[in-house]
Amino acid sequence: MTIMIKGITPRKPEEPWPIIPGRIISEFFCCGKIAEDKDEALRTAMITPIIAASWGFLTKALLLALRDYDHMYWTETWDKRDISEIFQESYFSSVVLMAVTCCVCLVCNYSHYKLNQLHGYVYYSKGTERFMVYPGALAVLFLFGLCVMTLHGKWSGLYFPHMMCAMGCFANFSLYFVGIAILLVKNFVCNTSLRKDMWKYFLERSFPLKVLQCLSLIYQFTIPIVMMVCLNMWWSAKAEFRAKHGQYPSDVFNPCMQQEGYKPAPDVSEYHGARYEWIAVACIYLWYLGFAPVFYLMQS
Repeated sequence: MTIMIKGITPRKPEEPWPIIPGRIISEFFCCGKIAEDKDEALRTAMITPIIAASWGFLTKALLLALRDYDHMYWTETWDKRDISEIFQESYFSSVVLMAVTCCVCLVCNYSHYKLNQLHGYVYYSKGTERFMVYPGALAVLFLFGLCVMTLHGKWSGLYFPHMMCAMGCFANFSLYFVGIAILLVKNFVCNTSLRKDMWKYFLERSFPLKVLQCLSLIYQFTIPIVMMVCLNMWWSAKAEFRAKHGQYPSDVFNPCMQQEGYKPAPDVSEYHGARYEWIAVACIYLWYLGFAPVFYLMQS
């Protein structure tokens, strides 16, 4: 039995299940259906990562503004407090705002899948696409999960599930980001016909566009590396802080954990490790944003 919903394209037999939410969201709420026409699809796909990055950064700014009073300017909060703490202080606002962020990320993932098909599997082969859609979908699912299941708090204090979602989120995003970049290079090296076509179009471009195209490929490799390095630096800074002071930074700088009139010692205030987690999260939006100039170039 097939259920038909007005405005929704029926699922094709070969369409992987993880990609369906992104398609449905694109048809209902976002920039419009990513069409079968290459040029129209590229225009929609070019705008979507700009929306995703803009909304992601706006969401973080709003949550910083809504946080509990912690006696710190926002730049100090960015240095000393984890994003998870900010999520739990404005729990319902965080869930709604991050739900929208996750929806736009799903549309971005669907645009990669759709454009890969329309342009002759330029990013990854038809056999590989059924694997690549899973880390992209799981990463977004885990991202929303870590917002719903916060570290602690009266609404959803679930430490272990939160940490599992955080690890699953970054692991799957890293796999998805690096996987697409590696498979693109593999396709270029191994597929003679594709390599000739790409090289022909590359030579026809102006010098600034050639530079931009080369930088976009380097960018896709660099952003996931920066993200993982920042995560490692953040966790190392937290471990070092605990070894030195006997507490995690969240136990010291979170206003809910502080006693009245508490003032941190000068050496405690030197902690700046949380900034690396914020940068790692920003890398997710920046990676998607890197596709905007790529899709712009593909239009010409």
